[in-house]
Amino acid sequence: MISSKLNMLRCFKPNQLIRLFNQNQFHSSRLCLEHTKTQSHEDKSHEKVLEKAPEPSSSSSPAPAKSDIVAQAFASISDLKPSKAPFTKKKRIDPIETIIVNAKDVETLLSAVDTQVVSRKHALKVLSILTDWSTNDKIKLSDFESDTRFIKMCRVLGRPIKSKEEPESLGDLSVVLGITGDDEAAKLISSIQLPQMVKILSALGAKRKRSTPLLRSLAFNIGKSSERLNLKQGADVFYATALLNFPDEVLLEKVAADMVEGIPSNDKPAVLGSLCYSMGVLRYKNSELLETITHWVDKNLDHCRTQDLVSLMLTLARVNYTPSNAQELFPRVVPNLTPAELTSSSLWLDLVWSYVVLGIGDLNQYVQSVLSSQFVEQFSEGSETDSVGDKLKLININAAAKHLLTNYEGPFLDPKSPVWDIPLSRSRDKQAMVSVLTDSLVNLVPAQTHLKTNVDSRLGFFIDAEFLLDSRKNPIALNKETKDVHKVAILTLDYHDLCRGTHNYPNGIAALSVRLLEATGYHVITVPHTEFHRNDKLVSRVKYLEAKMTVIRVKSKSL
Repeated sequence: MISSKLNMLRCFKPNQLIRLFNQNQFHSSRLCLEHTKTQSHEDKSHEKVLEKAPEPSSSSSPAPAKSDIVAQAFASISDLKPSKAPFTKKKRIDPIETIIVNAKDVETLLSAVDTQVVSRKHALKVLSILTDWSTNDKIKLSDFESDTRFIKMCRVLGRPIKSKEEPESLGDLSVVLGITGDDEAAKLISSIQLPQMVKILSALGAKRKRSTPLLRSLAFNIGKSSERLNLKQGADVFYATALLNFPDEVLLEKVAADMVEGIPSNDKPAVLGSLCYSMGVLRYKNSELLETITHWVDKNLDHCRTQDLVSLMLTLARVNYTPSNAQELFPRVVPNLTPAELTSSSLWLDLVWSYVVLGIGDLNQYVQSVLSSQFVEQFSEGSETDSVGDKLKLININAAAKHLLTNYEGPFLDPKSPVWDIPLSRSRDKQAMVSVLTDSLVNLVPAQTHLKTNVDSRLGFFIDAEFLLDSRKNPIALNKETKDVHKVAILTLDYHDLCRGTHNYPNGIAALSVRLLEATGYHVITVPHTEFHRNDKLVSRVKYLEAKMTVIRVKSKSL
C-alpha cells in the first residue's frame, strides 16, 4: 500500500501539490461554437463546438518560507522508488501506521508522527492522506502549514530542489504524465479512489498523453467500480476518452448508466452539452442515454444554451438516432437555431446537414439557405472555409434536395461549381476492404462487362460496387438495354462507418448514403466489416455475398 501511494504521489510536481492544497476545484472543459478543421468531415462538425478548459486561478500562493519546506518534501517524493524487497504474506502490526490509517482529522495524523524519530514511511503515509483529504475539500493548507509537526515531517522527506523552473500546471489538480508509459504505473491505479481515477484520466486527456497500459487500467477500474459517478465526473470521462480516442466499451457503458440515473435531477445544461459533444466525437450510440438527454432538454429548453442544442442535434445526426419525443422536441429546438446565433457559416452547414440526416419536417427553407449561390461561394477554393468535409456536405444536401425533399423549389448546386471538383478518397483500411470485396464479387458477377467498382455516385460518396439484375434476377451486362432492370449498389461499412455502443448500426453518413441511393432507384447491399472479414476464406466471403444478393431478389419479387 505504501509503495502504491508512493508511486501515485510521484505523479505530481512540487508546485502542483502545493497548489493542490490551496485550490481544489478541477475545471471541466466546456463547449463553445468555434470552427476546427479535421480529417473527417463529421469529426470537424463536432470540434466546431469545442471550448478550451478554463485557465486555473493563480491569485493565491503559499508563503515562501513555509512552502519551500513543503516543496522540498514533495520534490523528494518524485525521486523516491518503491522498495524492491520480496513480497511476504506475513504482516507485522505497526501501531503508528494503525493510528495513521484510522485517523479522522489532521490533529490525529500529526500526533502520530510527533515522535523523536519520524520514519520516511510514516511521513509519506501521512502526506498521502493529507493529499487525499485536500483533494476532497476536507482540509486546507492553512489548517496545518504552521504546525511544527508538519514542518518536521516535510523536512524528513525534503531535499533541495534542483531547479526552480516548473512547467505550467493544467489545473488545480494536475498529473505529471511522465510515468504514463510505464506499465508499473498502470498497476497502481487500483489503489486509488474513483474521483482520483477520473481526474488522472482527465489530465491525460488534457495533455493528449495516450498511454495505453494506463488508460486500460483506468478504464478497467472505473468500469468495474460500484461507486456511482456524478454528472461532472461522467462528462469528464466521456470528454477525456473523446480527446484520446479511447472508446472502451465497458467504461462507456458504466458511465452511461450512471449518467442516466443522474440526469433527471441535473440543473446544469452545460454538462449535457459537453456530454453530447463527446458522444458525437466517439460515435457512441446509447439509446437509453440519448432518450434521457432529449427528455431533459424538452423539459428544460429555456435553460439550454445555443451551443448545447447544436451539440445535441449534431450528435443525434452523427449516430443517426431519432428520439421518441422528436415530434415534440424538434419543432421547439430547430426554430431557435439560426445562422445569426452561430459562429460560422460552416457550423450552419453542419446543422442543416444534420437536419437532412434526421429527416426533420419541412426542410425546404434550411436547404435553400445553404444551396444559395451566395452561401456556396463561401466554400470556394482558397477561402477560409474551403474544406473537403464542407463540400461533401453541400453535395449531400444538394442530392437530398433533388431526391428526398418534396415540393422543393429552391436552388441547386451549379454543375460548374468548384464544389464538384473535390476528389473522393478512402482510408487505407477501407480501400483494402473494397479490394477484397471486388475479388470475392467477381465469382458471382463477371467483372469485365457486368461489374463496376469505385463509382462516383455524384451524391458525395463512392459506390463500392455496382451491377444490374434482369427480371429473373440474374446479372446482365451494364450496357445492355432491357426492361425490368434492377440496379444494385454495394456499400462496405468499415469501423468508421459504424456507431459504437450499438454494433453494426451505420452512423449518420452511412445511413444518409443508403437513403440517397434508394431514392435514386438502387437496391442497396451494405457489407459491414464485422460480418465480412478480409481474412476469411474466399468460399466463405462468396457465400456471404450470395446470401445478400438472395435477399435483394426476394425483396424485388415482393415489390
